Amino acid sequence: NFPMVGQHTYGLRENVLHQKIAYLSDFSYLDASGFGPFSKQPDARSLQKYVETISIKVAEEFHSELKDRYINRRRSKFKQPDKELSLPPERTIYFFAMQTPFDTVARKAHLNQYDAIDAVLRHFKSSDRLLAIKRHPLDDTSKTQEFLERIKNDNNCILVDGNIHDLIQRTVATICVNSGVGIEALIHLKPVITLGKSDYALATNEAKTAEDLIDTIERINLRPRTPNEEFTKKFLAYFFKEHAVHVEDYSNISERLTKILPKKARN
Repeated sequence: NFPMVGQHTYGLRENVLHQKIAYLSDFSYLDASGFGPFSKQPDARSLQKYVETISIKVAEEFHSELKDRYINRRRSKFKQPDKELSLPPERTIYFFAMQTPFDTVARKAHLNQYDAIDAVLRHFKSSDRLLAIKRHPLDDTSKTQEFLERIKNDNNCILVDGNIHDLIQRTVATICVNSGVGIEALIHLKPVITLGKSDYALATNEAKTAEDLIDTIERINLRPRTPNEEFTKKFLAYFFKEHAVHVEDYSNISERLTKILPKKARN
């Protein structure tokens, strides 16, 4: 009668929860459906209504904790280079955070990341705008290497390997498929464009086609700030306090395990 917990698994099954680190190292999924875009959430309209009811005081206090724990301490899920970031100060720069091509969540992509980068570079041609591209630290595939070799001399492209927080802070907006970098950019209160289904899409600009992506970039270019900082803070509070769980919140972990036990076992 005890619940089962799968590591890095997904799929709705009786008496089973799925566990995986949830974008930030101190938080984890413990979810009946899975992780990331596979996790269980209310529909977008219901979720938006619920997030809006969260106390702004609670949201701002939690956001301040996240900033101190991750941005101020320059922490991320993966170890970051400690080298100084060098980007031309006169250029308007967008940040594209690449993902591993074999990442499970990449199955939920609306738009292939290589095609998306090509589309942005074509759009930026003959302008002063620049696309800063960071390769995923675990991506050692020849496909990505060949792609980056092809585009590295483009006048509107720069390949970077700095600390993720420096990149997010210096650039106008972050573009990703559905990786944790998107959540980190939300903590910075910067605009995020997601190219795939994600469990934090409600707080981002979701682009499903190359045309959507270019239109969204142009909208952000006109107003380069998060449209609703208050909602973003509330969403982050919901996400990490209710959707995910802190790895040392034993009471919450116990409650989630108990919920999936058969009634007989609970008694």
